[in-house]
Amino acid sequence: MVVTIRVKQPQSLAARCWNVSQELVSIGALALIVLKLTSVINWSWWWVLSPIWISGAMGVLVITGLVVLLRREAKKQLCPALLNQVVATIQRLPANRELPRKEAISIRSAATRPPAGATARTWSSGNTG
Repeated sequence: MVVTIRVKQPQSLAARCWNVSQELVSIGALALIVLKLTSVINWSWWWVLSPIWISGAMGVLVITGLVVLLRREAKKQLCPALLNQVVATIQRLPANRELPRKEAISIRSAATRPPAGATARTWSSGNTG
C-alpha cells in the first residue's frame, strides 16, 4: 500500500521561496548530521546543527521585527482616535465648568477665564450663567 499526500502548490512567489528555503535547511541539516555521524567531518555539534539554530534565530528576528512594526502602526492609529475622544469629551463639558480634580489636565476656554485683576472666587461666583 502506497500513501501519497497531495498538497496544493502555493500561488505566491513568497510562499514558494519560503517552502524552498525550509527544504534546503532541512536537507542541509540532515546532510551535516550524516557526515558528522560517519566521521567524514570533525566539526563541533554546534556547527553541524547550525542550519537549524541559525534559521530559528532568523525566524525570531523576523517575528520580532513584525511585532515592532505592527505595534508602531497600532500606535499611529490609536493616538488620533484617543485625541478625538478627548476633544469630544472636553466639548461636552459646560463652558463654565472645570474638569474634575482627578483629571491630569485642566482646560478652560477663553470665555471662562477671569478678567485681569479678578480673583477666581469673585469671578466664579459672578459668572454662573
